[in-house]
Amino acid sequence: MIENNGFLMFRPDEAESFLAEHMPKRKIRLVQLHHTWSPAYKHFDGRNHFTRQASMRESHLARGFSDIAQHFTVFPDGLIVTGRSLEKDPAGIVGANSGAICIENFGNFDTGWDVMTTEQSEAIETLTAALCKVFGLNPETAITYHAWWTAKGQALGDYHPAKSAKTCPGTAFFGGNTRDAFLKNLLPRIKDAMQTKEENEVRYKYYDDMPDWAKPTIAKLVRKGYLVGKGDGVLDLTEDMIRVWATLDNAGLYGE
Repeated sequence: MIENNGFLMFRPDEAESFLAEHMPKRKIRLVQLHHTWSPAYKHFDGRNHFTRQASMRESHLARGFSDIAQHFTVFPDGLIVTGRSLEKDPAGIVGANSGAICIENFGNFDTGWDVMTTEQSEAIETLTAALCKVFGLNPETAITYHAWWTAKGQALGDYHPAKSAKTCPGTAFFGGNTRDAFLKNLLPRIKDAMQTKEENEVRYKYYDDMPDWAKPTIAKLVRKGYLVGKGDGVLDLTEDMIRVWATLDNAGLYGE
C-alpha cells in the first residue's frame, strides 16, 4: 500500500487485508456504487490518482461536506484509493448514508461516454465482494445504486428516469443502472468473487528476497514513507504489487 496526502492506494487483492486492519466500530449494512461522472477518463493520465482524489476532496469541502464524500475511489487501472474514514457515514445518497460504505468509480458510465476497462471492472467486483464478505452482507440486498433513490431520499428500488436523483452509477454501468441489469450482470460476478480461493501467487516477505529489478522502487517507497510494512522488516508483497509500483516508478510518479 502507498500513502500520499492522507490517502492510501492499494491493489484489489489487498482489499480484504485493508478492511481487516481498518475495521470500523459502526455497523455496516449497505454498499453504495457510484460513478464520478466528472472527473471522467479523459482526466486520468495513469499517474494522477492522488491528485484526482485530493481534487475531489477539495470540491466536496467547498460544497459544505465535512470531508471527501466517498470511502473508496476505483480508478481505470484497477487501483483503489481511500477517502473518508470508514468510521464515518458517507455523503453519497440521501436516505442511504447511515451504515453505508460509498464506492466512487472513476469515470462517466452513462451510455455513449467512457467504456470501462477490464482492470476497473474486476477491481469493482473484488472490492465490493470484499466488503460484503468482511461485513457479512448479502450482496443482493446490501448493494445499492444512487439511481435507485430520489433526490429527497425515497427508496425506489430501481431506476426511474422521472423520479431518480441521478443516473449514477451510469446507464451503461455493467450493462445498465437498473435492478434487472444488476441482478443479471454484476451480482453473479460479485458472488463469484466472494468465494474463497487458494492463492497461488509469489510473495516476497523481506526486501532481500525481492528480485533486483524491484529493489530500487521498494527502497524508495519505504524511504519516502509511502510503503509501510508489517514490522520487523516484514513487507509481504506479491509480485503483482511490485510490478505495478515499478511501472509507476518508471513513469515518474514517485519522484527521485
